[in-house]
This record gives sequence, C-alpha cells and structure tokens, in this order.
Amino acid sequence: MINEYTNPLISLHEINLQVLSKESPQEILEEILDQAVERTQADSGNISLLDEDRKHLEIHVFRGLDQDVPKNVRLKIGEGVTGRCILTGRSRNIGDTSQDPYYIAIRPDIKSELAVPLTVGGKAFGVITVDSAKPNAFSADHQEFMELLASYSAQIFANQLTLSNLKSRTKMLETLIEASQEMGKSPEVQVVFNKMIDILKKKLDLTRALIF
Repeated sequence: MINEYTNPLISLHEINLQVLSKESPQEILEEILDQAVERTQADSGNISLLDEDRKHLEIHVFRGLDQDVPKNVRLKIGEGVTGRCILTGRSRNIGDTSQDPYYIAIRPDIKSELAVPLTVGGKAFGVITVDSAKPNAFSADHQEFMELLASYSAQIFANQLTLSNLKSRTKMLETLIEASQEMGKSPEVQVVFNKMIDILKKKLDLTRALIF
C-alpha cells in the first residue's frame, strides 16, 4: 500500500490541480516527477521524452541522479527498461534489476525500477521512471498510481506544450510584422537597422542581436 494517500482519485485530483497551476511545460514535468518520487517513496527518478526524430529518449528532468546524467544517457527506443517501456507502450515494474536483461544502470545502487509511458492519443512520447535501492520496492498500488498520474498529466503537458509553441509563434509573427513596418519609416539604413534591433531585443527578450 502507498501510505501517502487513501483514495487515489482524490489524491490525483489534488495533484492535477498543482500540475495545472504550472505555467510552462518544464514546470509541469518538474511537478509530475516530484509527485511520482514522493508518492512512491523512490530514491531517484526522471522523465525522458522522445527527441524530434522519435528515435531516442532524452532526460528532461531528474531527481537523485548525478548532474551529468542527462548529457551521458540517451537511450534508443527499445534500449534499457525505459526504452522497452516506450517501445511496447506498457509499464515495466522491475523488482530485481540484476535479473532484467534490458536494465542499464545509471546509478550503481539501484535494485528496483518502475517505468510508465506518457501517452496521448494512443501514442507514447515519454516515460516517467522511478528507482529504489531496495529490491521489490514498487507494489501494484505504486504502479496503478503512476499509470493514473501519467494518464492525467500527459494530456496536461501536451496541451501546455501546444499552447507554449503557439504563443512563441504568435510572438515571432508579431515581431516580424512590427519590424517590417519600421522598414518604410526612414530612408536611413542605419536608423532602420537600429530600430529593428531594438524591436528584436524587446520582443524576444534578447540581450544581444545581430542582423546579417
């Protein structure tokens, strides 16, 4: 049993309210992982997302791991417990990592690992993973909770990511429109150049800007 909550639906409702309060996709991932690690009493954990080519998993947030892990760990689909999880679209609850042929150690003391896919529209795009130095650390209740958490939060993350991308594109379009309007206001090239630089720096939050 998981001691931190008695009713998983009530707990998930409270967690989702916290997740929904986050303003960026990165903050949402941070909150999801914090909840997963805390509720399963894990020693470490991470959330990996597929890259743009959907060929590799890259760690975006982590807890209890060395700082250089995201740079050194980049799994192919089907590689490791996490890679197998996203390949099959099914959770993997490993009670003894030494007996799992797919396990790849990113921390030497890990004995148990639970990996759950993040899925939207039937397509997996990432994996939530929690680890423990204890063997058989994750119960069926832990797995059920993680799967419910992944199901709810995956859609929230995807929606926020879409909104964030839309805001970025809208901001870029507004910047280009404003910059183009300045081009006809002065015959002096240097004046127009300086004005466009000011617009780019202001609209895109840049500290430096160059136009070639």
